[in-house]
Amino acid sequence: DLAAILRRRPAVVLVDELAHTNPPGSEHGRRYQDVEAIRDAGIDVVTTLNIQHIESLQDIVLGITGVQVRETVPDRILDDATDVHLIDLPTEDLLERLEQGKVYPPGRADQAMRNFFRAGNLTALRQLALRRTADEVDERLEGYMRAHDIDAVWPTAERVIVVMDDRIESATVVRHAWRLASALRGELVAVTVMPPAGTVDLPVDLRQGRERNLRLVDDLGASVVAIEHTGLDPMSPEELASRIAKICRDENATVLVLGHRPQSWWQRVRAPSMVDRVLREVDSVGVHLVELSDQGPTHR
Repeated sequence: DLAAILRRRPAVVLVDELAHTNPPGSEHGRRYQDVEAIRDAGIDVVTTLNIQHIESLQDIVLGITGVQVRETVPDRILDDATDVHLIDLPTEDLLERLEQGKVYPPGRADQAMRNFFRAGNLTALRQLALRRTADEVDERLEGYMRAHDIDAVWPTAERVIVVMDDRIESATVVRHAWRLASALRGELVAVTVMPPAGTVDLPVDLRQGRERNLRLVDDLGASVVAIEHTGLDPMSPEELASRIAKICRDENATVLVLGHRPQSWWQRVRAPSMVDRVLREVDSVGVHLVELSDQGPTHR
C-alpha cells in the first residue's frame, strides 16, 4: 500500500521481490517504481532481487536457461543502491529448500526444478551473481579513487592492458595478452593510437592491419581505448609513453603487455626503446613483454 507507507513515513520499509509486476489498479505498474517513490520521499528501503531479473543480463540469462524473463529491473535501480549485499546460497542448498517446499508449493517446486531451477542453471546464475557484484564493487572503488584524487593503482580484479599498432605482429601481442587475461580471470583492454586524420591517410597495408587487429580485439571480447592525437607532427615517444601510463592509472590496470624487438645496449643508450620509456612512467603495474623476432614471438 504505497499511499499508506507515504502517510506513515517510517524510517525503513522492507519490500520483497523488487522485480514483480503490481496488481491492476496500482499507482505504478512495477514494484521498483514504488520503491523509487518511497526513496524520493526520504524513506530508506531494503529490498530483494534475483540476478535473472537485471535488465542488462537478459541475453546471458536466456542463453543459460533458455527462458525469456519478462519481469526485469533497470540497471540504474541497482546502481543507485546505497549498498548491495550478495546472498550466496550454494546450489545444493537451494535445491534442498525447493524440495522441502520452502520456496514454492510442492507441485510447482517439482516443475521449477525440471525447468528453470536445474542444477546447471543455478550454478551458472550463481557465478553470474558473483561476477555482477564484483563489478559493482570495482565501480565503487573507481568512484572513490576519482572523488579522492587517487592516481595510484589499487589492484582488485585483474585488468590487462595491451598496446597495439597497425602491424601484423600486433595480433600476436594481443593474443598473448588475451591468454594472460584469461588465465588471470581478468579483463582485457587494448590501447591504440588514432592518427589526427583518422585512418583515411594511412597506407593501405597499415589501414588493413589496423582494421584486422581491431576485429581481433572485438572477437576476443576486449574493449578498446584510443589515444587521440591532434597534432600535425607524429606523437613523440615521450608523449606516447606518458599517455600509456595514464591509461594504466585510469583503467586501474594490474598488467601491461607490450611487444618489442631486441636492441643492443648501444642502441638503447642512443635511443631508448618504447618499452624503456614506458617502464620509466608506469608504477605499481606488472609489465609483460612479448619479444618479436624473425624466429617468432617469445614472452617474459
